[in-house]
Amino acid sequence: MIANLSDEETASLEAFLAPPRIAVLATLNGSGSPQISPIWYRYSEGRVTMSTVSETVKSQNILRDGRASVCVYSEPEAFEYASLSGTATVIDDDPLWAETRAIVDRYELPEDADSRMRRLEHQNRVILSIEVDRVHFSRSDGRKGTRVSVR
Repeated sequence: MIANLSDEETASLEAFLAPPRIAVLATLNGSGSPQISPIWYRYSEGRVTMSTVSETVKSQNILRDGRASVCVYSEPEAFEYASLSGTATVIDDDPLWAETRAIVDRYELPEDADSRMRRLEHQNRVILSIEVDRVHFSRSDGRKGTRVSVR
């Protein structure tokens, strides 16, 4: 649970993040410029996890500087979105395959998940894990232009 969110706000955020939307991950390049990537994710208990190949720029950026954010939005007009920021780590040991499978299961049909996992298992994968400490969640409350924000 994220410390600055009420139980109601946490439930609302979790409900928004539950569908298999695409996240946009932002990390910092060595020059300080942002590097952004669309990516599948899973949110659980104040943590965002993503599976990727260890050689990617995003993985290398997190190893060098753990600051990261993800933005998840509703399509097509982004009336609702959540921006989650915190400290990211790279996980390259045993839990990575179970977590990769949990992420794949969110996005793939059950009959396609096994074949995707067989392809991924031949890659040098890691889990990028963000311990969320800041949230900006904006959602329409039914009136045009009205937003409810949580920080």
